[in-house]
Amino acid sequence: MAASVYSRDNPIHSQPTKRKRARASRYSEGFGHALSDSDIVCPSRIRHLKCDEAKPTCHRCCQDRVKCDGYDLMRETSVPHHEGHPEYNTIQLVQPQQSLLTDMNTQDLYFNHAVQYTIQDLSDSTTSTSFWVDFLPRSLLQIAATRYALIALAAAHIDFLTQKTVNCGVAVATRHERSVILHYNMAIRHLQPLLSKATPEDAEAALACCILFICLENIRGRYVESLKYLESGVGLLVSLLVPDTKRRSLTSLTVRLPVVLHQAISSTIQNKRNIDHIAVLFSRLSLETHLLTDSEVVPLINISRATPDLDQVELQSLTPIMTLDAARSELHSFEIAHDMFYQQAYSNIKSRPSHGDMRPDQPPEYFLNLFGWGEKVAYQQIYQQFWQWSARFDQYILELASHPRSSKDLSDASKIRLLQKTWTAMLDKEPWTFNGQDFPAIGVLDEFLPEVESIIKLRGPPSRPLITFGADIVPYITIAGYLTDDLGLLQRIISALKLLDTREGFWDSKDIAEIFEASIIAHADLELDIRQNSMGILHMAKILSDMNILFISPNNSIASLARNIEP
Repeated sequence: MAASVYSRDNPIHSQPTKRKRARASRYSEGFGHALSDSDIVCPSRIRHLKCDEAKPTCHRCCQDRVKCDGYDLMRETSVPHHEGHPEYNTIQLVQPQQSLLTDMNTQDLYFNHAVQYTIQDLSDSTTSTSFWVDFLPRSLLQIAATRYALIALAAAHIDFLTQKTVNCGVAVATRHERSVILHYNMAIRHLQPLLSKATPEDAEAALACCILFICLENIRGRYVESLKYLESGVGLLVSLLVPDTKRRSLTSLTVRLPVVLHQAISSTIQNKRNIDHIAVLFSRLSLETHLLTDSEVVPLINISRATPDLDQVELQSLTPIMTLDAARSELHSFEIAHDMFYQQAYSNIKSRPSHGDMRPDQPPEYFLNLFGWGEKVAYQQIYQQFWQWSARFDQYILELASHPRSSKDLSDASKIRLLQKTWTAMLDKEPWTFNGQDFPAIGVLDEFLPEVESIIKLRGPPSRPLITFGADIVPYITIAGYLTDDLGLLQRIISALKLLDTREGFWDSKDIAEIFEASIIAHADLELDIRQNSMGILHMAKILSDMNILFISPNNSIASLARNIEP
């Protein structure tokens, strides 16, 4: 039996003989290049030539009527689950010396981990959880590329947890890293044929693989690579959602999917629903990367089916909000409308001959005069859309408090309320309502932290670092930490970020806590107010990293991204 995960047993003394197998083929096309063994130091594996991927006996041996020694089947292991919030069940990591006996056993090990833990963590989001709990399990049964991509993701997840919580040696980390590379390359190999087929199911699987690759690189802290997958995935998504006549103005994607595929997706309700769920994931990633990098990595207009008509913004009715999913879905629609409005409005401004005379330090009321009357009316409608939603959500929260709710519902409600307060602060800065106040509005930052502390209290003591697909908490508490001048509040925010111990997409709470602590040291020792003199969290991380302040660890993922993309 495989040793339990995070077990303290030492299985070194009795290791069964390993079966050997060759390297997987490497491909350089598709969403990304194939990874190579040169990325790590590890002995090569040579595969037993007569065996393929099946178990307990391989297909090739059965077809050729050759006696096959097969593979040893793993006995099932039970992992205890604790009551309460399911995402905080203790994971027990597998000791690789005992459990990584054969490649097939390794696949089972990682796949079981993915189903029980990785997907569970990633789906802890307030947006489009159906992808993780409904669509992905179906795709795993039908599409080999999706399965291999998930196995690679699980290997990266175990490696992430091992390095975060266990004093593991180089050999242990190398084993997991090799599994990431092996199964990633196999996913790429199986993905190539899908991109040439004109079936909606294959297109959905290709997009699912892209989502999994983004998650894989996020877990590894390779955000630059993750951004490349985001751009590639959006390019493929645009080719599915947007007719070719409109697509040329939205994207520079050179590979066009057949028109028949676009028509098939548009005419099939289930396929259209699946693609729409995936589109929500990409749109959310676009918003979150924009917030971190302060640049349009993937403009949301590329994900839209058509350029929005600024004169046709529909207001939500005042009907009550019935569920948290409905509340978050409406707020996400507002976020998209707000972001796309500015994309289009500022594009119009930049096209004017007078744009070259603009200075970045202009006061907010200056920009008010640059927008046309139609744009102001359109924005007022978007603005009203948020406040109507906010009033309805407040009413829902009152009703929520009057009935017993699960810790998951209470946690999700706090996440949405945190986002509500963030938008309240952001909209106070808008030129349409400029009244001379400094951003943020007085008292707003003080209201961010109680929501985060409420979420931490609902979670209880963390048993392991968490990874999620969507960023529901860390970006918004980071905004509060970046903007506040109150040292006491900043120190409380740092404590909350450490207690969260969560990597939400591109946002790692402990890495951001390190950056804030480094800014305090720079202010105390060098009398440098880095936060006031920087242009966002990434720029601040770049400045502090260049100063070689020891508080920022060499593998800080935010600082690494800043060094790669900040000038």
